[in-house]
Amino acid sequence: MVTVRIWLDGGGCLRRVSAEGHSLAGPVGADVPCAAVSVLVRTTARLVAMETRIASSGSSDGRGSLDLEVKEYPENLGEWLRGATDYLIRGVTDVSGEFPDHVSIEMQEWRKRYGT
Repeated sequence: MVTVRIWLDGGGCLRRVSAEGHSLAGPVGADVPCAAVSVLVRTTARLVAMETRIASSGSSDGRGSLDLEVKEYPENLGEWLRGATDYLIRGVTDVSGEFPDHVSIEMQEWRKRYGT
């Protein structure tokens, strides 16, 4: 099962996304739901990382793991980030709807940690 967790701030913008696992719907390299989620999450992470005015960090422990955190972004990029967020949510939701036994999506409200 691929589990995608998305944390949103009060404006509906991405603050963190974490994707873990494999769907096992096909052989390695030919697993459609896993590949679809990987492309959606990785493309969103790369878009955010390319926008130099957004402070973010990311990591991957290898295949089946990707984590991105948006630390801060300027107010004038809120609409842009909301668009990237909507793309990610719509895409993963669609894949989960087509492959409910292989992909799950969880969304949570972002809460600032440690006063930052």
